[in-house]
Amino acid sequence: MSVARITAPFSSHELTPLIQFKEVWHQGSFHAFNPDDLYALMILQKITSKQVSYERAFRGWKNAPVLHERRSVGRAFYSWLAKHQLSIIWKESDFQINPLLTSALAPRHDQDDELARNHSFVIRPQMVDGRSIKLYVQDQDMIKLLSLHMGEVEPLTSLTRHYITQRLKWEKSLMPAPTFLDWIIATGKRAYVSEGELGFFPQVSLSSS
Repeated sequence: MSVARITAPFSSHELTPLIQFKEVWHQGSFHAFNPDDLYALMILQKITSKQVSYERAFRGWKNAPVLHERRSVGRAFYSWLAKHQLSIIWKESDFQINPLLTSALAPRHDQDDELARNHSFVIRPQMVDGRSIKLYVQDQDMIKLLSLHMGEVEPLTSLTRHYITQRLKWEKSLMPAPTFLDWIIATGKRAYVSEGELGFFPQVSLSSS
């Protein structure tokens, strides 16, 4: 029997979790799977030559002799998949992306944007010196950025615009530029994200059936 459900809806204003997985029916009850955002994305995007369904992978992991309970559930499940050289062929009903990051207002990568490859997050382009400039941030850095709990709150678009302005100055003077994440931490800031400022569209292998 293949039974799964999502019981807890996303908050109307929270960015985490980025990805919510369905609970799976196993041994007489539903089991939740709530990994941290980084491992959730890693599991979602993992690709190997041998693929199984989400339910089959989840039950196989649950039936494993050792569940490595000292690890986070995301790391434990990812390690089990890696050990067995497995990845998951996903169905659209297996997971949900946070709707704040996939709404009609959310920015999206252009299909012909080669620089956007391997970038799941899309920050709305900013006007700097009369030009519309797009900032690309690595997935891992963006997840860490969104999870910052300390610092003065500032809108993501404002931080992006200030960083691009400063980065152009660094490049003009041939100075090395810190990453967006390192710059935000160094300035004692953290980002507040409003709908329409950030999109999240991970590349996922979906089943055609």
